[in-house]
Amino acid sequence: MRVDEMKQPAPLIPDIRAGAHSAKGLREENQDAMTRFQSRFGEVVLVADGMGGHQGGATASDMVAKRFAFHLQALAEFTMSITDALQQAAARVNDEIYERGHSGDAAVAGMGSTLVVAVVRTGATGREAIVANAGDSRCYLIRDGVLRQLTRDHTAAQRMVDAGILTPEGARSHPNASVLTRALGQQLGTTVEVYPPVTLQPGDGLMLCSDGLSGYATDDVITRAIDGGADPSTVVRNLIELALSSGSDDNITVQYLRFGDRPIGAEAAQVPSASPTSTGTPRWLLALAILVAMLAVAGAGLYAYRKFWAKPAAATGHEKRDTSKKGRDRGNHGEGPPAPHTGDLHPATPGGDTHPVNPTPEMPAPELPPQTAQPPSEPGGQPGVQPRSPASSGGGESSGPPPAQPHNDKPHHNKKPTVEIRILFHPNVPAWLQKIAYQSGAHSGARSTC
Repeated sequence: MRVDEMKQPAPLIPDIRAGAHSAKGLREENQDAMTRFQSRFGEVVLVADGMGGHQGGATASDMVAKRFAFHLQALAEFTMSITDALQQAAARVNDEIYERGHSGDAAVAGMGSTLVVAVVRTGATGREAIVANAGDSRCYLIRDGVLRQLTRDHTAAQRMVDAGILTPEGARSHPNASVLTRALGQQLGTTVEVYPPVTLQPGDGLMLCSDGLSGYATDDVITRAIDGGADPSTVVRNLIELALSSGSDDNITVQYLRFGDRPIGAEAAQVPSASPTSTGTPRWLLALAILVAMLAVAGAGLYAYRKFWAKPAAATGHEKRDTSKKGRDRGNHGEGPPAPHTGDLHPATPGGDTHPVNPTPEMPAPELPPQTAQPPSEPGGQPGVQPRSPASSGGGESSGPPPAQPHNDKPHHNKKPTVEIRILFHPNVPAWLQKIAYQSGAHSGARSTC
């Protein structure tokens, strides 16, 4: 089986997932090749794009894939750096292709091939990739959704970009964009350009491709196609379809590696965003905090109600007499008799509501004798006490004055002074209400004056 017909290489390192595919596209024959193998230098991933006619291009790329692996494994027996090993292996393959292309066989005359290779190994700083290329086949690093080109094209258009004559965007459509300045098999001694090692992180992606993809699709659309793949095989299919939909008329070959278990691309979009509950805070703890806050607010409201708005407890004894003014100010709420009123009287109903009572014109008000003030009978009494009127609805014990105590010459601290109550009647008060008030005062033991 030809190397360029490999669709899905078996994974060689457990935590590296790979996808690979090579398609002929609109061409009659696929002149691209790819391979992946394990060497003493590390895991090797390679893509080659052949040129030189119908047969020559396929032969050259196949020689690169097969012979490069052979020479790199042979060079591992010697003590040399990975950079020297890559360059020597590429130089040997270059000379073999050149000799075959100048052997007199017209079918393969002048053939050549590009090459891009990446060696993944564990170095002093962790896992790293050493990348090398010859021609316009490329290697990209994908990290956190950003595409970064690791190689430099060996084309006439790229030389003009390096000289400041062209912009990278202008080089894509330039007539010399596909004119190679370096390729294997064109002259003796040609080798690859090796780039500094790149440290790999969990979730990184590494993509190697021929110009059938990179020559037609821009970096931003390539990035979106990679993000849309949940796994490396899906990513590769997306990239092949992207190249075809972009108008590629060349062979298309892609190898894509993903390192580690951290999801990137489309998988990263499934990772939940930050919120009060996704940062690790349990939901039950959040609900408990809300409940405690609500209880605190309710407690503060109850305290404010009791302190500023709630009705204080009913006073007894002297405190009733001391707070009777406040009771008159608040109205008839069971804390004392209402203050005298010169207008309509509003007797309380059992439900707490009050209703105005209009004076009865048919019953004239009786004539009242002159009101006389009597001093208290005890020495400890309170002279000058202001007159009160009993409760308008019957004078219950909780709202009327305490009963007068009998006179005693010997003072006693527990005795309550006799209080004279003078019943004041307004001329507009009906006679039946005067009678009730008079009887109520007599029943309570207080001396009443009408």
